Amino acid sequence: MNRKIKALIILLQFFLIQLSQAQNLKFVPAKDSTFSYVGRHVKLDNGNYKYALPGVSVYTTFTGTTLELILKDCGTGTATSTNYLAVVIDNENPLVLKLNPTDSIFPVSKKLKVGEHTLQIIKRTESFVGAIEFKGINIESNASTKSYKGLPKKKILFIGNSITCGYGNDTSIATNPSTGFTSKNENNHQSYGQIAARKLNTQYHAFAFSGRGLYKNYDGSIYNPIPVMFDQVIPENTKFKWNHEQYQPNIIFCNLGTNDFSSEGSGHGRIDSITFCLKYEKFISRLKTLYPKSTVVLTVGTMMSDYYPVGGKHWTRIQAYTKAVVETEQKNGNSKIYYLAMTPQAPPYGEDWHPSVKTHEKMAQEIVQFIENNKLLN
Repeated sequence: MNRKIKALIILLQFFLIQLSQAQNLKFVPAKDSTFSYVGRHVKLDNGNYKYALPGVSVYTTFTGTTLELILKDCGTGTATSTNYLAVVIDNENPLVLKLNPTDSIFPVSKKLKVGEHTLQIIKRTESFVGAIEFKGINIESNASTKSYKGLPKKKILFIGNSITCGYGNDTSIATNPSTGFTSKNENNHQSYGQIAARKLNTQYHAFAFSGRGLYKNYDGSIYNPIPVMFDQVIPENTKFKWNHEQYQPNIIFCNLGTNDFSSEGSGHGRIDSITFCLKYEKFISRLKTLYPKSTVVLTVGTMMSDYYPVGGKHWTRIQAYTKAVVETEQKNGNSKIYYLAMTPQAPPYGEDWHPSVKTHEKMAQEIVQFIENNKLLN
């Protein structure tokens, strides 16, 4: 038997094994009614669901011992463009799943206990890392799925920048954290908003993008700040427009302004207080139109300080400006707006001086305490 024939036989055996394995599994498509989606997403013409924002989650309940995720990763596979998922089965500690743009089948487990399991798939990484096109799951051929019944009724929306995304939080650096961004260390599942939502038993939804401001971005540009992108399903993609009726939050937390002030440290001129306040008031007016029953909380912190840049007084000024916005709204009859200053961070840090998970946990506790003290979810 020559080598070519041997090679063909080996190849045929390989495909027969793969076919046999495939026949033992059943594909449940993303469009199946047993999947629930929380966070901004769009259903494509092919039946798949596409999303990009951090924290977007997919829920279902399934039986059997085997689980595979079927998806297309739109990240390009570099240190800054590799998507990561947190896969939570039966509310246990999450499995961190590293994606890549080549594969479409991502095995999760073949050793689950026989019986029913709950599943939550959370996007740890933010939009600029890349979108995800979720196609569905593979389970055993005799297994089944049903709708997830554990979604809380109360809902919170977090609007912000890199802090809200969880930029660099999944590491701990005592000194000199000027490392640059790596997507493996961005963990939205352990961001302050997600932690607070779990403690409060609420749904979590985020619209956040690193480096973007209320009206001026970290690099000094005014291109696509958060309010301009706010109607988009996938930030910087105008093709898909989000239907805000799909998620009406009880509370909205806005943590904006850090990047506006940070642009000063990069030599892009001083933030104008009047412009800052007017832009914020305009955005609040938009939020009230979209979410008429929601309570809005304007938050500041935790990366701001008065000692850098020298003479900038960023922490003092952002508090004064944001308080002024809240006071103006209240004087104009808006009784559903609040102000919260979160405690400035201390070491250890995440990447590029961002809060570590330890700090995010403290931020979450401050938010939980604030909500409970003000009875905002009663």
